[in-house]
Amino acid sequence: IRPEILQVAVMHEAPHVAEGFAGFLKLLVTAGNVAINTGFVLMKNPNAKVYALALPVLVLIWGFYRNSCFEVKGVRVETAGLFHYTHESCEKDALIREYQIRPMMNQGFMQRADALRTKAAARIVFFTNTTFALRWLAPLALAI
Repeated sequence: IRPEILQVAVMHEAPHVAEGFAGFLKLLVTAGNVAINTGFVLMKNPNAKVYALALPVLVLIWGFYRNSCFEVKGVRVETAGLFHYTHESCEKDALIREYQIRPMMNQGFMQRADALRTKAAARIVFFTNTTFALRWLAPLALAI
């Protein structure tokens, strides 16, 4: 295994796995709360089925729409490429100095960093829009 791939995994993937697990547990708690509240509402008023199921249905519709219409590409390849380039540059520093190609190496680093930044920004916008839309689904469900 190349060192930069292991570095990407430790630095970036491990926190995402932990956040994903914590998010999954939070989702289970929220789903349990919604199920219990929906059950109470339906026991008190059986005619409220449409209104009680509006929020879960809107969340499912949003989820299917988001995943089918918007493609989010990961940044793992670009991050590993940038780490690999940096690692190789550090290992071959004497050669770079001897042939005086530091400006060319800086240009290569800048191109890789810009590619990574562009993809990371698109990913952040996607998740920000998703969070914003999910915050508005509950008021929308109540308005229905």
